[in-house]
Formats: sequence, structure tokens, C-alpha cells
Amino acid sequence: MRKLLARSIAVCAVLAFGWPASADTYPDRPVHLIVGFAPGGTTDITARLIAQSLSELWGQQIVVDNRPGAGTAIAAAAVAQAAPDGYTLFQNSSSQVAVGLIHKALSYDPINDFTPISKVLSTPNIILVNNAIQIHTVPELIALARAKPGQLSYGNPGLGTITHLGGELFKQMAGVDLVAVAYRGGALSVQALMSGELPMTFNTLPEVMSQIQAGTVRPIAVTTATRAALLPDVPAIGETLPGYEVEIWQAWLGPAGMTPPLVAKIHADLVKVLASKQLRQRFAELGAEAVSSTPDELEATMRTELARWTRVVQIAGIQPN
Repeated sequence: MRKLLARSIAVCAVLAFGWPASADTYPDRPVHLIVGFAPGGTTDITARLIAQSLSELWGQQIVVDNRPGAGTAIAAAAVAQAAPDGYTLFQNSSSQVAVGLIHKALSYDPINDFTPISKVLSTPNIILVNNAIQIHTVPELIALARAKPGQLSYGNPGLGTITHLGGELFKQMAGVDLVAVAYRGGALSVQALMSGELPMTFNTLPEVMSQIQAGTVRPIAVTTATRAALLPDVPAIGETLPGYEVEIWQAWLGPAGMTPPLVAKIHADLVKVLASKQLRQRFAELGAEAVSSTPDELEATMRTELARWTRVVQIAGIQPN
């Protein structure tokens, strides 16, 4: 039914806006790339890097449009409602598949109302603490949280983001009670951490590398199965909680109903810029890895992730708001 609805919407879009762009001539005007977080976070930073490289290849400007709020649901709704002509695209994180578990009555289906194009990067989350807090390791954090149940809070870039749910998974596996505090993007949660408003945060690595290097925050663990290459002295959470692993991926999507030739054109050019030495090096400096996938692989990942985070939300007893 969703697939049929998507095709119907695509037909209506054709009637309203004209035939979709030909893959041979696309793009012949500026493209809007919507981002569901405030400026300064990982999604925003990497979207602008990709947009710059792709703009040079296409000879057309890619305008990054920040629409933060509701765990990326505001941005996603705008993309789902756009014409499937390739001129409205979406860079979102793993949060694309989980936000509906937290925010009820979404106006869109997080998988079926979008056209998957490609993954674009992978990065770990990282636990940061305020320098004034005498916590230097995960065991110390767990001990303090158990001694003060419900009294420690952790910042995150939005309810329903994978960064938020990665914190909930940590709570479940460590047997601790932490209070989630949501912001409209990771950069804002880091500002709150540095000001002393928060004792700790979960953030993606690229958005906090400069603060870590400056010593204004203290990293105590990464969420990936192995340590991050840029921070070899910072352990993985799994070294204390075996089996804990959360890897954040970012991907490009479009509205449902995009034609296969158009998807193939965007995918091929996106993969080309992601393979460039310059972009891969810039991502690595931020603590991210440039990656790519086929549209089918991306859709399969989204469905697998949805099942995983559904279980986490159910165990946590989180009720959609």
C-alpha cells in the first residue's frame, strides 16, 4: 500500500510540477539538501563538505537547508512532501529510522516514503564529561550513576536520534538510571556541557573533535566495537560492557517516487565524490569514514536498524510523545 501510495504521489507531482528531470540533464538548477540538525553538528558539517564537492562536479549550487527539531522529523516531513525530481534531497543519520519510535503520529513513513540513494559516512558516538566532573573511565561513570540514580543527566542531539537511543542502550546494559536531555543538535549539547549545564553528553565524534583537541571537554569512551583511530587512548564502551556497539551512519535520501535513472545518476556522482582522496582525508580528520552503498543495501540497513532500536525503546519503556 505504501509503495502504491508513493507511486500515486509521484504521478501527482508530475502533473503538478512537470516531468521529473532527465538524468542526462540533471541538475540544471540549484539543488536543496535538507539537514535535520542545527549548524555545527556532524550532519551539517559533513553535508556541507559533500555539497561543495558535488556542486563542483555538477556545476550547480547545492544549498544546505538546516531544519532542526523533533529528532529530524521536521526535516524528514519536508523531504517526504517534496516533488521526486531530485531537487530536494536529504542527508540524515541512522536517526531516520528511529524517530517514529519516540514521536507519534508522524506525517510520513521513515522508510517507505523515501527513496534511498547511498550511505555517505560512518562515525562513532563518544561519551564526553565536563572537566569539573571527576570521572575518567566508564567504570567510574557507572559507579557514580549507581550511587546517584536519576541524578545524572546526559545531553543528546534530539529525542529519537540514535545518539539518544545509544545512551538508552548504555543505561540498559550498565544497569544505571541516567536522565536524557535533548537539544536541537549536537553542537548545542556540547555548548551546554562546556558551560556546566550538563555533566556528560553522547555526541558524534566529528562535532566534538576540536573541543577534545583543545581540552575543553574530556572523552571517556567511544561507542564503536573498536577504538577510534584519532583517539587510540580512548577505550570503547565494549571493553567494559561486552557487546555494546553503536555506529552512526549518515545517508542521502530523496522523496519516494524518484525514477531509477535519476537515482542512478545521483548515486554514481555521490559515490565518485565520496571516493575522492581530499574528501576522505577531510572526513578522517573529523573522526568519520567516507563510505557508500547501493540503494538496496541502504534500505536493508534501515529496516534492520528499525528492528534493533524498536527493541531498545520497548525495554526502556519510552512512550511516544
